[in-house]
Amino acid sequence: RNLEYLKWLDISYCQHMDEWCLDRITGEFTDSLEYLNISGCRGINWNGMECLWRLRNLKTLVIKDMDHVQDLPLICLMLLDVIPGLKIEGADYLDMELLEGSQYEHLMLDDAGSCPKLEAGDIKDENIAK
Repeated sequence: RNLEYLKWLDISYCQHMDEWCLDRITGEFTDSLEYLNISGCRGINWNGMECLWRLRNLKTLVIKDMDHVQDLPLICLMLLDVIPGLKIEGADYLDMELLEGSQYEHLMLDDAGSCPKLEAGDIKDENIAK
């Protein structure tokens, strides 16, 4: 009740969390919350995730095991548009090939600032440790 600032909140896999609770959290900590993990919260649906736009200073959102949320990729893209600098972890919402050569190519970079690429290669016997 008297908590005014909250920067880091991990409520992952909480069975009691629902859209009403998330709405309350986003309303109370709209200016201070920077990290939020709501992974696996089955009570949160698309309606609950919509209110995340209020978190103006949110830097990291973790949403693993949230496949039950309808239109999750669209919600992620909308949040990225509304909250500058937001990093969303745990959701596959981007088609990387569409980003190449566009103004949003920076979204492909990892934390170290490099763009990892996996390429097929040949396995040679001298490279295999015995």
